[in-house]
Amino acid sequence: MPWKERSVMDERMRFVIRLKDGEAMASLCREFGISRKTGYKIFERYEQCGLEGLSDRTRRPFRYANQLPEQVEAAIVSAKREKPHWGARKIRERLLRRLPHAIKIPAASTIHAVLDRHGLVTSMGRRRSRAEGTPLSQGLHANDLWCTDYKGEFQLSDKRYCYPGLTKGSKPRPSSEERRADYLARVMAGLSLRKTLAPATAVDLLRKMKHDNRCICWRCQIRRSKEKGAGGVGPL
Repeated sequence: MPWKERSVMDERMRFVIRLKDGEAMASLCREFGISRKTGYKIFERYEQCGLEGLSDRTRRPFRYANQLPEQVEAAIVSAKREKPHWGARKIRERLLRRLPHAIKIPAASTIHAVLDRHGLVTSMGRRRSRAEGTPLSQGLHANDLWCTDYKGEFQLSDKRYCYPGLTKGSKPRPSSEERRADYLARVMAGLSLRKTLAPATAVDLLRKMKHDNRCICWRCQIRRSKEKGAGGVGPL
């Protein structure tokens, strides 16, 4: 069995019909879940306006205390159409000179709102300047380029301010294999790795190289330092 749908209009009509049939106002209000004041209001609207009085009325106020008069609004629109390049302040000065002193001229912000409501205001695009940083040079080797970043400020216990910053190199330090490859290339050719051997070739030669007392990798350096501390033979 489907649910019976009832609107507010139908409920008010049922209330009025049963009230005109002779039922008591108090019992009907109790059954419909409304106060007696609301019941009398519904019945009075029905007596005055008929079925139209049972519908919901608009809640819009009858008058606005600060509403702009239509004559003043029409004068603002006509002045803007006559002088399209004028703004709200110029139009206000014109109204102050032409209209009688008894008429209260609205503020420039109100005139601008009236022009905007009638579509007579052209919004200007906001210009935003994009910040362009200084281009950094490309460091070819480690420690060739250092970057510094400001991290704000905080107050110390002695009421002085500390301005911390972060400084780091733009390129990471070379690994042990890269240092060994660079050393091997320098020993073999007496020049830098970039001018003598390709990195892949240098790494292959490095892997084939035998670890001896002349090796500069970090493992051999640790081993020699331990041997030297224990009374062993140090590097040649």
